[in-house]
Amino acid sequence: MRVLALLSVLILIAVTNVCLAAVSGRGPGGPGGEPPVFDCTGKVGYFADLWKNCEVYYQCLEDGTKLTFGCPSQPQTYFNEAITECVHSYTCPEPQPV
Repeated sequence: MRVLALLSVLILIAVTNVCLAAVSGRGPGGPGGEPPVFDCTGKVGYFADLWKNCEVYYQCLEDGTKLTFGCPSQPQTYFNEAITECVHSYTCPEPQPV
C-alpha cells in the first residue's frame, strides 16, 4: 500500500514539473511546442536568442552564415543587443509567439 502511495506522489510531482516548464515558456517545448530555430536569412549583425533567455547569441554574416556564441555563465551574463555585449544586469525580453 505504501509503495503505491509513494508511486502516486512521484508521478504527480513529475507531471507538475512538466506542466510548470511548459507554462513558463522558458523550459523545453515552451508554449506551442519546441522553440523555433534561429534563422539568419535577411539578417546581418548580432542577435540574442530570446528563447534561450539571451544566454546564447548569433552573428549573422552577409552570406547567411550563422555563428553561435554563448555568454559567460560564471557569473551569469546575458546578451544585450543594444550594446552587443554580454552583461550581468539585463532582463531578456520575452520571445514573441510563433
